[in-house]
Amino acid sequence: MLIIIQMMNQQKLRILFISSWFPNKEQALLGNFVEKHLHAVSKYSNCMLLHVAFSNSSENSRYHIEFTEVNQIPYLLVYINRKSLSIPFIGNILKFCFYTIAYLKGYKYLVKKIGKPDLIHANVFYPGSFITLLISKLYSLPYLFTEHWTAYMPDDPHEISFFQKFLIRIAARKAKFITVVSEDLQKAMMNAGIFGNYVIVPNVVDKIFYNPEKNGKNTDKTSFIHISSLDDKQKNISGIINTVHQLSLFRNDFELIIIGDGNADSHIEMAKTLNVYNSFIQFEGTKTTDEIATYLQKSDCLLMFSNFESFSVVIAEALASGLAVIATKAGGLANELSNEYGIFIDANDDEALLKAMNNMIDNHKNYNKKQLTEYALRFSEEKVGLAFHTIYQKITEQNSDK
Repeated sequence: MLIIIQMMNQQKLRILFISSWFPNKEQALLGNFVEKHLHAVSKYSNCMLLHVAFSNSSENSRYHIEFTEVNQIPYLLVYINRKSLSIPFIGNILKFCFYTIAYLKGYKYLVKKIGKPDLIHANVFYPGSFITLLISKLYSLPYLFTEHWTAYMPDDPHEISFFQKFLIRIAARKAKFITVVSEDLQKAMMNAGIFGNYVIVPNVVDKIFYNPEKNGKNTDKTSFIHISSLDDKQKNISGIINTVHQLSLFRNDFELIIIGDGNADSHIEMAKTLNVYNSFIQFEGTKTTDEIATYLQKSDCLLMFSNFESFSVVIAEALASGLAVIATKAGGLANELSNEYGIFIDANDDEALLKAMNNMIDNHKNYNKKQLTEYALRFSEEKVGLAFHTIYQKITEQNSDK
């Protein structure tokens, strides 16, 4: 309480959020976890958002600026028309140049309209490293970086190029702090030679999820739910479908709902081939945050079978909803949880998943829903926003001492 009173008596800091990923009209769900951090921070600071994206607009203008306010937070999105990049051989060079110019235009627009920020909160090192370094240098602004990218994780097939690592390492060294969503991500980044002043700040769970009371199921069957991008390399959807098939051979008192914003065609075909489509597995497509909260409240267990994770916010959302979890110890939150919160198995172990699902059907009612929800309170907007506010205060104190 004392901390809150002290904060009310202090002048709010102006925080400029810059993010390599952010929801926009071309990619509505891109970096939505960054947006949740932004809204958490806005409880304690005056925030503004600057993001540049490429668009397929039919307009002739190279840049299109959209200024809006979302929950009283100024959003400035600058769109670069891809038509202006369609020049053979130099397209990538132009992309880099236009991207840089767009951010500088956007920054000047925001400063003129709102005022100069006190510091930059940058998100996702690549490709935002160069932009953050440039604005920081030109306008004498300190910055911190928050990283979410799973590419550092050892099992992620994505290769970070030498040039990407070069920029990331420079930006990391000059950042006042680097916040990461899990200890596993910090270790992976340090193993990649990216060093800095690390602090762990988790992802945010929307308050709508903190409701362990069920909305009422339509069936007596045990309801498993899976929510992801449906990327098989990371989420191992094919392993889940195959295990559901194996389980269906000796019991039929369960169902699996799969929600995802990725392409489900190949997964649906596999489910049809194994005769579990619609009988045991239902694909529900993309859903809004409110809809996902309702699905979780009607389910009995979250099922994740990932090969690698940096955090897995859906696990935190499930716990907030009072659901036990089956998940792989493949990085992030699942590595930190004990058996009080679910069943945790090795990645890519189909036999272990089969045993876990069979066990959960018989025992999911034995988990303490109140305990699960209380654990997830650490991911609330208030807790995460306050953690970032504390970091901002340390940065401003460091600068004032110089």
